[in-house]
Amino acid sequence: MKSKKKIGLGAAVVLALTLLAPAQASYATEFVACDGRSDVLRITTEDHYIPLCLHGSGEVVFPYNFWVSKISTGDTAILWEADGNWQYLPARTVLTFPTVGTVRLHKVVIG
Repeated sequence: MKSKKKIGLGAAVVLALTLLAPAQASYATEFVACDGRSDVLRITTEDHYIPLCLHGSGEVVFPYNFWVSKISTGDTAILWEADGNWQYLPARTVLTFPTVGTVRLHKVVIG
């Protein structure tokens, strides 16, 4: 009897995740103009000396690893991977790396 309940519960969880998957896929991360905005994720790289601004939820994999000088999270928390390590930054956090070539950014997960 207990095994039937476990199977039923497992099936319900799988069904719920299946139904929720399209809702999660509808979120998208997009590059936006910074224009002095403080609500977006802003990444300043040593490669370009200009900030890259991202808005929305999702994961961004950079085509090559950027040397990062500053990360400002805006209104969302992020996970970011640099040099093979994942780090968490809460919303409204500014992280500055004063030494050029210390952090090489690979992935960012927003929201």
